[in-house]
Formats: sequence, C-alpha cells, structure tokens
Amino acid sequence: MTRYVKTGVAIPRKLAAEFDVVLEGLGVTSRSQGVRMAIRNFIALNSWRAKSDVIVAGAVLVHYNHEKPGVEDELTDVQHEYMNVIVSTLHVHVSEKECIQIIAVKGPVEPIKSLVARLTPVRGVINVVPTIVTTL
Repeated sequence: MTRYVKTGVAIPRKLAAEFDVVLEGLGVTSRSQGVRMAIRNFIALNSWRAKSDVIVAGAVLVHYNHEKPGVEDELTDVQHEYMNVIVSTLHVHVSEKECIQIIAVKGPVEPIKSLVARLTPVRGVINVVPTIVTTL
C-alpha cells in the first residue's frame, strides 16, 4: 500500500486557476494527483543539478534572438569550449528574429552544468532549458 504524506501548499489564486485549467485539459481528476505529477517532473528535470559525480545525457535548448549582434558567434565560442561533452547540435528557425539551438550532450555532469551556466547570460539568449537524465 502506498503511504502518503499530507501537506499544505499556499499558491496564488491565479496560479491555482491556471493549474486547474491544465489539469482539466489533461483529464487529471484531482489537484493532489496533479501536484504528484508536477513533483515527479520537477525531480526528473532537476535531480541531475544536485549531483557532482555522475554521467548524464540529454539536450540543452537555447532560445535566442539572432538579431542581437554577436549572439551566434558567442554561442559558438562557448560551445567550442565544451566539445568534450557536446555530441551534436541542431538549429531551428522559429521566426524572423528567433532561433532555437538544441545541443545534445553526454558526459560528466559538472562540465554540462558549466555549459548551461555559460550559455544562460549570453546577450540575446531568451531562455536556456536543459533536459538532462542520469545514465545508468
């Protein structure tokens, strides 16, 4: 039998309303079930960040405005510093101004954390979204 821990969480009304809309759209019947799903996803997406001695693999999505001067050159320069963990890249045109670069990575977690940290502050970068899993 699964044992549960009962807890309370205070969230803004607007966030709760948005959560309810998504739950309904997914056919999830209770907030508790939705919160469990959200926690599992949070753990899956972030547990690698708390580790320091594991091998990981995944993708780093970099959404950026390619019209910012120098952004593409700087992103390329950063990637050249991490060739030991970058497996491949894919460039996607999103709009006239925006692109996404998907960087496939595999290797020790520390240089991948460093890569994400180096890409995030690049001027013109809108968002950096790593999706990383710990390999077995």
